[in-house]
Amino acid sequence: MENSKENLMELIMESGFAMTDLILYLDTHPDDEQALRSYNDYRQIRKVAVMEYTSKYGPLNSFNVDCDNFKSWTMGPWPWEGGAN
Repeated sequence: MENSKENLMELIMESGFAMTDLILYLDTHPDDEQALRSYNDYRQIRKVAVMEYTSKYGPLNSFNVDCDNFKSWTMGPWPWEGGAN
């Protein structure tokens, strides 16, 4: 089943949230191997989702823009402005 633009954006946000939560936990529990594995799992999920989103719908932020498509980036709407709908 192919991911829609909205589903990919949701997956990116959810996995990013989980990563942030796990980073905060790992700051005080650096030896928790299960938490580290979970962090790496979410990191991989997010990486794949960002790659798929970017290849289908364009960059998520200005760090993913190259010189060849910079003009299209400035035309918006940007993903956080409802561009995922």
